[in-house]
Amino acid sequence: MDIQQLKSSKILLLGELCLDKYLFGTADRISPEAPVPVVKINEWKEQNGMGGNVKSNLIALGNEVTFIHNEEPIQKTRIIDSRYHQQLFRLDREDTPVARLDVKTLPSFKNFDAVVISDYDKGFLPLHVLGDISDKAYTCNVKLFIDTKKNYLNGVKGAYVKLNEFEYDALVHEDKSNKYVVTLGSKGTKYKDTIYPAKEVDMFDPTGAGDTFLSAFVSCFLTTENMDTSITFANKCAAVSVTKLGCYAVTKEDIYE
Repeated sequence: MDIQQLKSSKILLLGELCLDKYLFGTADRISPEAPVPVVKINEWKEQNGMGGNVKSNLIALGNEVTFIHNEEPIQKTRIIDSRYHQQLFRLDREDTPVARLDVKTLPSFKNFDAVVISDYDKGFLPLHVLGDISDKAYTCNVKLFIDTKKNYLNGVKGAYVKLNEFEYDALVHEDKSNKYVVTLGSKGTKYKDTIYPAKEVDMFDPTGAGDTFLSAFVSCFLTTENMDTSITFANKCAAVSVTKLGCYAVTKEDIYE
């Protein structure tokens, strides 16, 4: 798949937004107050994670994205040893469950090529809301792509559902009208009885790789409507992502390399 052939699609993205903060520093001594390292911060950066990372990747692949998310983002702060890029500590701030999405406030699905759901199961998209979105997408004949942490999807029909191996094994109800794309980490991706091998790379950080896979799969499938091509392309994009620190929006230059 030549990345230049990807068409620009109009996508409605629904999901939780997270703010990822990275504090880089050096730890040269142990605190006299407790047996913990003292970290001197010398650099920091912020990135959008969860649904925000999906948005960044979809845009990087040339799509036009309308993102509807929780008002107050979840926050994850990571302290990183800047010499070895080793994570020393992570602090999460989650005022969960977040306020749920009101389906009545959504724009018309007919204005979009696809609806993409990035559901980290923090309360924004409870099961009945997913069901309502599924019905709405079916009525409007709009493709629906779902990445979710839920182990139950009763009422969700006709969707392309991306899950990792653990999530798929824990799935309680498997509707036959859905198409399940199961990522297997370094082993690749499984669809039906076929395993699509992943490109071998030196993994640096798996953070956000699932978001990158979802974005690449959606972008390619909306262009080709071919599962084989789309999964292979998504595997390559995810392989790029795991060689980078934190959430990363894959670029066209990355794919060419």
